Amino acid sequence: AQFKMGLIGLGQRGLSLYDMVIAERENVKIVGVCDRYEDRAQTAVKHVLEHQSLGDDNYEEVLDIEGINCVLIATDWNQHLNIAECALERGIAVACEVGGAYSLEELWSLVETQERTGTPFISRSLTFQPALWLRSSSSARSPAALSAASSSPALSSTPG
Repeated sequence: AQFKMGLIGLGQRGLSLYDMVIAERENVKIVGVCDRYEDRAQTAVKHVLEHQSLGDDNYEEVLDIEGINCVLIATDWNQHLNIAECALERGIAVACEVGGAYSLEELWSLVETQERTGTPFISRSLTFQPALWLRSSSSARSPAALSAASSSPALSSTPG
């Protein structure tokens, strides 16, 4: 099966994640890219080749591409969760380069959206978002549970 992926955010991290993780995978086809900076989108067009550029931060247009089934989000932190939740709501799997949240409430909103939709979500940085890896019970939301999770060896470091 071939994955049709969109790249949203094409700065250094977005393109380096593409190069390190996605580029050599035969089962992934990039079908759309966007970035708020047009020069980055155009650089990605030259770099990735087999997709359409949707230019300046039109992430909803990327999410509307027919048949798209996953996205890599590597935008500014303040955009990560909005884009992730929008993708999850549409049934599009999300890979997010980091958590990008500014509060526990934002993280719980993401957890609740993922659990309600059942759409896959993964983030590269578990250190910054232990809440995503806990069940959404009230005991898991306690400060003690979050503290224990963030100090867990399994969550305090990630490979790569």
